[in-house]
Amino acid sequence: MEKDKVKGWTVTDYAFEDLYDAYLSILFEYQGKEYRLSCEGDKALYDCDTGEILWTFTDKESFYNGAIFGRPIQDVINDSYLICLM
Repeated sequence: MEKDKVKGWTVTDYAFEDLYDAYLSILFEYQGKEYRLSCEGDKALYDCDTGEILWTFTDKESFYNGAIFGRPIQDVINDSYLICLM
């Protein structure tokens, strides 16, 4: 890991709470692996290595109340390294 990496939501133009309504996708690193979380038409979490869909959601409520890797989504994002918005 690079020393200057900071865990959590570090994007200044959007808050995490805007992710769903803005139809954004993020690329993030969690526990040494990269994932893509898409709030676009597909509404899913992908493993970047395999392309496998790990989780899906249908609406804003199921997204923000969802759990991935056995933890609330907000906790996972707070404990991740955000790579970029897409």
